[in-house]
Amino acid sequence: MKSDIKRLQLNITFVFCIFILITTIVLSMTVSNLSSRSIRSNVSKLITSNSRQIQLNIDSYLTDVENAAALMFSDAKYYSYNPVDSELNEYQKIQRENAIFDKIVDIGMLKNFSDFGMVYADDSTVGWISQITLGMFSDGGMYEDFQSYLGDDKSQDAWVFGVQKNYDRLYYFKRINDKGILVLSIYLQELESVFKHSEELGDMKIYLIDDDNRILYSDDSEEINKKVSKKMATLLTKELSSTLENNEYLVTTNRCSNGWRVMCSIPLSDVTHQITRFRNISIFISIGLFLLFTIISYFAVSKLTSPVSEIVHGLDMKASLDRLTNVYNRTAFEERVAYILDNSEEYRGIRSVAFIMIDMDNFKAINDAYGHSYGDQVIIRTANVIKNVFSEESMIVARMGGDEFAAFVVSKKRDYELLIAMKDRYIKNLNDAFDKEFDKEINAKNISLSVGVSVKESKNLSFKEIYDFADKALYDSKNNGKNRATYSRK
Repeated sequence: MKSDIKRLQLNITFVFCIFILITTIVLSMTVSNLSSRSIRSNVSKLITSNSRQIQLNIDSYLTDVENAAALMFSDAKYYSYNPVDSELNEYQKIQRENAIFDKIVDIGMLKNFSDFGMVYADDSTVGWISQITLGMFSDGGMYEDFQSYLGDDKSQDAWVFGVQKNYDRLYYFKRINDKGILVLSIYLQELESVFKHSEELGDMKIYLIDDDNRILYSDDSEEINKKVSKKMATLLTKELSSTLENNEYLVTTNRCSNGWRVMCSIPLSDVTHQITRFRNISIFISIGLFLLFTIISYFAVSKLTSPVSEIVHGLDMKASLDRLTNVYNRTAFEERVAYILDNSEEYRGIRSVAFIMIDMDNFKAINDAYGHSYGDQVIIRTANVIKNVFSEESMIVARMGGDEFAAFVVSKKRDYELLIAMKDRYIKNLNDAFDKEFDKEINAKNISLSVGVSVKESKNLSFKEIYDFADKALYDSKNNGKNRATYSRK
């Protein structure tokens, strides 16, 4: 009888152990699969966020070059001059060319252009045309070659890589008149500071590519002018942005304003490493649960889920924050503000909102004088100044790209009351704090803040609407002499 009871106890214990083992395996596999999907999703989100930030920085850089070119259209004496068919005498030509040269010097003084000048149909030039560029056309034909890139499109401008097999520079061409082309170029190394990414992404590679999948920029100079690998090329699309993967790579692309694309790729082995590590832990815990029965199972599952929550939460936070300043990045900021506006009726007492665009004036002079590392510190200090001013719970601060920031404020006040508060308190405090923090840089390089403020009632308001008003106000501040704030309450 004793032996029968013992046998029954052993049988019950064995059955119970089998039950615990099966339950644990099922739970472990379920949690492992869920964690795998979460890790993949958040890694993808982090890469996409980095790719989007880099694309915005590149667009800002290219737009700065294009804006410099556009300034040559400010007066007919700069863009109408044509030495080929000109009826001007030699003295008048010299006067006109001197005026054009002075304008180019005035525009390009603080820019890092390798070339900035005019090339005319007779291959004559005015401005800064480097010896390297001139040397590529020692036998003539410079104008004809540059003209071939412009095509028949209305804009009559083009960004070009590989002019005469020169792969160290990017050229921008703009038709100035029927017989003249404006030429600007920059060294590729100028883009190095733009192509930075989060250290948490390990072996992620970042490329700038054209529509033929030719690499225009890479941190590996040997890859420049080569095409991306066939396995990566299968993941590239013509869409504005995309995220795809195959059995080897996870690839995201974002299209720049001139048609080029930022491509970020990371080996899937980097993504699956965390998943494999976690699955190994799951197997170990399953064996332990099989031996230690139900009490241990509770703590084991808690241990199983805790690392996943930390990994997912950590990746989610990293995907939402700007890697340099630790404030919201543009994508996360837009999503958060749009959510608040779309659900404003659920937020009790909210009557109005303010959208503040903040841009640093003459920031490039800091980079040119002290280097990009010092410039990064200036960006970080500026973010801290803005965070300290807009530090209340109802306020959100973000870096929109480059040296441009934004703040969003919700208020129980009427819109006109909030506008007064913006003028008399927040913007004043912002300027005072900025002046105190950057006394040295202001005296040395005349940096300042241009601000655009849009204040609206919160009802029936979209992110794009309030953003556009604030951006227009910022443009007015920039256009009216900088170092000022412009307010909108339309």
